[in-house]
Formats: sequence, structure tokens, C-alpha cells
Amino acid sequence: MGIRTKLFLPVIAAFAVLVCVIHFYWEPVLLQHERDSIISRESNVLRALGPSLAQYLVNSDFGAVYAMLDHHQQVNAASWKQIVLENLEAKRLYPLQEPVALSDPSLLKIDSEIRWEGEPIAYLRLRIGWQQERNLQLQRIKQMEVHAALIFILLILVTGIWQNRWIRMPLVRLARAAERLGQGDSDAVLPHVSADELGRLTKAFADMRVNLKYTSEELHKAVLHAKSSELRLSMLVENMVDGFITASDNGEIQSFNPAAERMFGYTACEMLGRNVSVIIPDCYGRSQDIIAGNIESQVIENQEVEYQKKAPVIELEGDLEGVRKDGERFPLEIALSKTEINGKLVCAGVIRDISERNNAQQLLHAQKERLSNILENTADAYFTINTRWQVTFANKVSESVLGIKPQAVVGSDLREALPDVVSMFYKMLRTTLTRQVSQQSSVLYGPTMKYLEAYSHPTTDGLIVHFHDITLRKQFEDELRHAKEQAETANLAKTDFLARMSHELRTPMNAILGFGQLLELDDQLNQDQKGQVKEISKAGNHLLELINEVLDLARVEKGGINICDETVDCGDLIEESLCLVAPIAEQQGVSLNYDHCKATNTFIQADRTRLKEVLINLLSNAVKYNSKQGDVTVNCVQAPGNFVRIEVSDSGIGLNSEQLNRLFSPFERLGAEYTDVEGTGIGLTISKRIVELMGGIIGVQSTPKKGSTFWIELPQAGESAPVEPQNQSQPLMLRKNSLNSDTKSTILYIEDNASNLRLMDSFFKMREDLTLISVMTPETGLEVAISQQPAVILLDINLPNIDGFEVLKRLIADPRTKHIPVVAVSANALPSDTQRGKESGFHGYLTKPIQLKKLFSTIDSLLATARVQTGT
Repeated sequence: MGIRTKLFLPVIAAFAVLVCVIHFYWEPVLLQHERDSIISRESNVLRALGPSLAQYLVNSDFGAVYAMLDHHQQVNAASWKQIVLENLEAKRLYPLQEPVALSDPSLLKIDSEIRWEGEPIAYLRLRIGWQQERNLQLQRIKQMEVHAALIFILLILVTGIWQNRWIRMPLVRLARAAERLGQGDSDAVLPHVSADELGRLTKAFADMRVNLKYTSEELHKAVLHAKSSELRLSMLVENMVDGFITASDNGEIQSFNPAAERMFGYTACEMLGRNVSVIIPDCYGRSQDIIAGNIESQVIENQEVEYQKKAPVIELEGDLEGVRKDGERFPLEIALSKTEINGKLVCAGVIRDISERNNAQQLLHAQKERLSNILENTADAYFTINTRWQVTFANKVSESVLGIKPQAVVGSDLREALPDVVSMFYKMLRTTLTRQVSQQSSVLYGPTMKYLEAYSHPTTDGLIVHFHDITLRKQFEDELRHAKEQAETANLAKTDFLARMSHELRTPMNAILGFGQLLELDDQLNQDQKGQVKEISKAGNHLLELINEVLDLARVEKGGINICDETVDCGDLIEESLCLVAPIAEQQGVSLNYDHCKATNTFIQADRTRLKEVLINLLSNAVKYNSKQGDVTVNCVQAPGNFVRIEVSDSGIGLNSEQLNRLFSPFERLGAEYTDVEGTGIGLTISKRIVELMGGIIGVQSTPKKGSTFWIELPQAGESAPVEPQNQSQPLMLRKNSLNSDTKSTILYIEDNASNLRLMDSFFKMREDLTLISVMTPETGLEVAISQQPAVILLDINLPNIDGFEVLKRLIADPRTKHIPVVAVSANALPSDTQRGKESGFHGYLTKPIQLKKLFSTIDSLLATARVQTGT
């Protein structure tokens, strides 16, 4: 494959990818967008027709219905293929004639409900043709593809011309120059030197050519210099540290320097004329064969006679041994050369005693063997790299960890043999080489898809790289994190669901309890009817308590409970809780036992209201789940660690170990859901969280068929004056203005629920000094607020189109209504909802179900404040 083809391939591939993206992705996306746009537009039209059609249908004005639909059918005749109006029983109201059956599969179908007072009364079904818009969209897409093709063809032509001029032709000229240089011609013409990579390559080639020529000349000079230095070298032989001997071709020693004398123990006089085999038994024969063979090969190869005069140096080592004068054998290393002097062959050799080196090498080899065995049997991959980036060692585990064969990379340049490793760890390895400091890094290694921890440590000749496979640990961490995220998501979803359900339940409870309060105040009811109303109110209040418990659970799990740390008199708190539970105990026939003396002058650090809530929950559970004629005992004792323990013991059926494990789980009633004992199974869950927030501990000890003891441990406090609960109850003012004003005050109520409107209207009939104006839409409410100038506005939060917060913003922004106090009325009862209402500017926040006393006290307070400000 030529370089031109290689350069064009990315451009062609990019063109193919773009065409595929336009054809297989953008075309369906654009068509779907066009279809959704048409459906959205026509759906808005149908929704706009809904209110008018609903009014006509309720008034049975079918003529107006037909006129409106005929008009819109004519106006949109180009796209509306069929429109049908049906009632809830699927009876066709429009058109009067049977519509023609449409078989075109490309038609778009839109169905819209017509609602009156929140209830559906009819259905409007529309069939739309969009073939024209679809064809136009396809035409635009085809034009896009044609333009893209033309642009890429032009790009390919320009790229080809540019590549041929600036890349291909310079490379061809450079290749021809290299061929001529290989043939010995160093004058070949090179391409023009530019500033890019090709220019740097040309410059490097030119520099190499100059260096080769210079090297050749220098080599010739060196040969001449060597010949002139031969005489000087002979003078140095006598002072050499290594032994130096010369011998004739038959092995007779001709010279023996002082170093050889010290090495073998013979004097030069003793060795001259003797055969070299006396001191080196195996040297002569081996050296003769090697030198002779080498000289012959040199002569044949170079065809030059002068090379016979001096043979290359041959090194002999291994099992070669020398023999000292005293007979001791020792390993030695010999460098031999054969030279012709005065027509005679002379063999010269430099001899070195390598006893110490061999001992050191054997020790080093043993150490390397031990290290190699350790590295080969470890679970991690190890590399050794020298300063030239060459891999000098790789253990066999590197094949499983990095996916490479050790024998394939040892001796190779790391940057060429393992480009993936270098790309991921280059900075770390370079830092270790240059700064001589250990480094650590972790990364997902692409070729084997394993998570690796890499460590690099400097050595005297390079560095050691250690790769540790942490894939299993990483997978475990990811699984653990994923499981935690799933659990947190599920818990949040459950909490949001509880909060939403509590909100939805409060809306009907507003009507139940509200009208129940009105009926309780009605003097015309007989005793039986009043008893029935009382039962309704009792059941409604019980249901409201369950809703509040669900809200408390949502607040607990969201961390929305605030704890007020105060000093609480333990004895007084227990007595108050027992008084509240006493009626239930008496009804169940359960006796309550408590020794007040044990709790005298016992104070704890806690939130009095929350602790009372927890204690009442434990006492009520002890009564409800007790046996007939059973007992409930409350004790207050000292616990270890400066804690006070409050114990609630019963003589009930008790709990087994399996039930104890599930006791504090939300909505867990341990089988009591199949009995007539009321409850939700979340009281203990909330109690446990509240006690923990106060820095305490809650627990239980139980024996089946003998009873259970629930206990709470809280930090003990010093004796001080506890905070007394405040009774803020005030009498309800009915049918009388609390401010004794002769004028009536207008109250505006904006609410979209008809039941809530009727309830509020019934409430205000009890106050002769107040006039209630009710509206069902926020837009109408804003208009009435401007025109009527009410004294107070009651505003529902969840309104259609515009929510209560936006209505409040508009009231405050308008100079004509910004002075009117606004009270929020909502089923959103979480503390965060109340806090948001106050921060938004509401003068009060009433939660459904509405309490008469709180409603009128809030209104009276706002009216009093307004009169003080105006001086009336």
C-alpha cells in the first residue's frame, strides 16, 4: 500500500462515516422531530378548543359545536383529514354523517379529552396528514448529503495535490538519495529542507552523509597513527598489570613480561624457549585453530594480503586454566593475536587472572537465580529497564497481566515493544529515570482490560517496574458503590413516595374533618346523629394521625427533624405521658405501674416534645399489644456512662429472635396487621431515629409468652429548671368579630378544588363579620384581588397553570395588591414546605385538613395587625 493511499484512507473513512450518520441517524431524527412538532402544534389547537366545546356541550348548544368544528375543519383542510367528536359512551356527536374510513398508515392520530370541572365529558379525535412535510424534510436531507459529497470530493482533490507536492515527491527524492548513498555515491541531490518533520528527516540524512564521509577519513588517519604508535606500545608491555607473552608458531615462548612472572611464579629466563603448554596446557591448540580460521576468512573476504600480517584479537575464557609453578590451577582469560614479524608468525597474548571475578560472578549468578525464582513465582508482573529504555528482564506473569510474551520484549526498546505501557506510564517511568525517585500510578490497562497498580523504583542501571493486578478489588469496589447508590436511590424514592401520598391524602381529609367539625357544632342534630358524627371525626382524626406518621417517617429519612437540646425532668415527663395513655389502658383493662420516687430529681438532656412523643409511642404499644388484665410498668434507673434509662415493661405475648430482628423496620407489624389492633408499623422506626438524634440508644429485651421491656438511654443532665410545656390553646371565636368592628372584612379564597371551596364557604357562614369570595383559577383570583381589594387572601399552593408561589410573586409585584396579607393553604405539610412558604413571603401557612380555630385565629391576627397599621 503506497503512502498516497495511506494518507487518503482517513479522509475516505471520514466521508463514509458522515454519510452513514446523515442517512441512518439524522434522517430518522429529523423526521421524528417534524412529526413531534406537528403533533404538538395540533394538540395545542385541540386543547384551546376544549374549554369552548365543554361550555357548548354542557349547555347542549350543538349548533355552536358544529359551527366551531366546521370552521376549524375548513381553515385546516390542508392537514386535517378527519375530526370526530364523541361522548363518553363513544357515541359520535360530530360529524353527523358517518366519516369516511381512512387507511393511510402515515396519518397522525391525536386524541384530546374535553373536561368540565375537572371531569371528562367528551373526546375529540383528529387525524392529520403530514406527507407533504415529510417529503420536504427528506428533500432537505438529500440536499445535505449532496453538499457533503461535493465538499469531500473537493477536499480529496485538494488533499491529493497538497500531499503529492509536499509529502510524496520529497520522500521519493530522499529514497533515491539513500539508494545512491548505499552504493557509495555521497553527492546525490536531497529535497529542500523545510520546517516540518520531513524537513528534519532530510536534514538528518544530510548530516549523516557528512558524518559518514568524515568518519571514513578519520578511520584512515587512525590506521596511520596506529602504526606509528606500535613502538610506543611495546614499551608499555613491561608495565602492564596483565601478563603478556609472545610465542612462535610452534608454541615456544619468546617474551614473558613481569606481570606474567608474578602470575605464574616463573621468571622470564625460566620460560624463554619453553613451550606455552607448560603454563597453559589447552591454550596453544585452541588459539591456533581459531586464529588460523579467522585469518583465512579475512583474506578471502577482503582479498588483501596486508591483513595476513595482523590477525584480530581472539578472547579465550570459560574452562581455560593456567598452571602456576607450584602446580596450582586457576581460571584465566586470554586475548590472542597472530602477527608476522620478519617473515615469521608470532602469537601474542594478554593473560588475566579471573579467579576473583569468577567468584564474584558465581555469587552474582546465584543471587540472580534466587531473585529470578522469586519474580517468576510471584503474582505480579516485573520488568527491569536500563537507561536506554531497553527491557532487560520480564517475568512470565507479565503474559497474563499485560498480555505479552517475555521472550518477545526482552532486549527490545520498551517504547517500540510496548507502546501501550509507555503511553499510560511514560510520565511515571521518565520521572523515575531522571529524578531517581519511586513513583506510583493506577490505570485501566486497555489491551487486557485489567486495572493495574504500577510502581517504578530506580536502580543503578535503570529502573524496576512492578505491575499489580487490582481488577478484582476494583470490581468489588464498583459493585459495592453501585449497591450503595441503588440502596440510596431506592430509599429516596420510597421517602418521596410517602411524602407525595401523604399530600394526596390530606386533600380529601380536609373535606372529611372540615365538614365533621361543622356537624359537631350543629345544634339541630339529635344525640344519635351527634354520636355518628363523633365517630366520623374520630375515624378521620385517626386516619390523619396515620398520615402524620407517614410524614414523620419521610422527614426522619430525609433528615428533616430538628432536635432542641434542653434539660428535661424525667419524672414529670413520665407522669404526663402516663396521663395521656391512661384512658386507653383503662379501656383495654391494663394497669399502669410507676414509682415516682425513683425518678425524683432525675434530669436528662433531650428534646422534651420529641422524647414525650417516643415515650407515648412505647406506652401505647405496651397497652395495645398486652394481654387481658395485663400490666405495664415504667422504671427510671441509672445506666452506665452517665446515662439515664427509662424502661417500659409489659406482660404481653413477647417476641422471638426472628421478630426482634425485624422490629425497627418501617411498616413492619410482625403479624399484628392480621389482628384488630390499629397501627402502621412505623412508630418504632421514627422513635429509634429520634432517640439517636438526641444522642441516645433504644433497645428491647423480650421473652415469648412472658412479655417485653423496651428501654431508652439518654445522657444525664445536672439539676436545673426544666422547660415547661406551653398551652397555647385559645377559644374559637364564632359568629362574632374578635375585634368588635361594625364593618365586614372581605376574604378572598383561591382554590381549584370544589369540595374545599364548599367547605371553606361553610366555615365562613359561621362568621357574620367576614365575607368570603371564592374563585377557582389563579388568573381570576388576581383580577378579583385588584378589583375587590380583600382584607386577607387565602391561596392554595397547587393551582393549575400558575402555582401559588407565582401568584404570590405577582400580588407582591403589583402596587395595588402588595399590601394585602396572603396566607398559604396547602396539603404540603413537611417542615421544608412550611419554611419555603415563609421565605417566599406568605403571612401564614395553614396545612390541610384545615382546623377552624387556627384558620380564624390567623385571619383575626392579620386583620388586627392591618387595623393597627392603618389606625382604624
